[in-house]
Amino acid sequence: MTIGAGLITTFKVNTGHAEWIGYQVLFGFGLGFGMQQASMSAQACLPKKDVMVGIALMFFMQGLGGSIFISIGQVIFTNSLVRNLKGVPGLDLTSVVNMGATELKEKVPKELLGSVLVAYNKALMDTMYVAVGCAAATIFAAIFMEWKNIKGQKQAGELAVKESAKEEKIMSAEFVKEGSVKSIKK
Repeated sequence: MTIGAGLITTFKVNTGHAEWIGYQVLFGFGLGFGMQQASMSAQACLPKKDVMVGIALMFFMQGLGGSIFISIGQVIFTNSLVRNLKGVPGLDLTSVVNMGATELKEKVPKELLGSVLVAYNKALMDTMYVAVGCAAATIFAAIFMEWKNIKGQKQAGELAVKESAKEEKIMSAEFVKEGSVKSIKK
């Protein structure tokens, strides 16, 4: 994920499809792999009674982190875009900041479009540095994670499920037997 995010920060205005698709696939693969590891670590390292709380806490923190860093990314993008556009003479900064990226080609004068696209690209790359930093921080979390073999836990869990199912069948059979005896006695 860190390598993919770092490669994305190399994008230019004229970056080709192969690069931006490949870099995003690499970043997405690392992100997806890392998101799953959090719930697996909760299942492997926590006592059984705390697993559900641990998983819920992991997913809550992932959602909260996303919410917070979206706001941080937006602030960095906006500030960087304004700073980079100040050097473009004859441009209304407010209108460019308020319009979306798809409107740039339509609403920005053609003679200023190249400079605006370069400034926009620079602002996006400044924002991606947040993703690089967050991805790099996950490396430290992974280094200090407890290493456990979950193969034995999986087999023990499957055995516990089978035993629980057997007990449930026995209990339901006894309940039906007792219930039918009581109804016959009445």
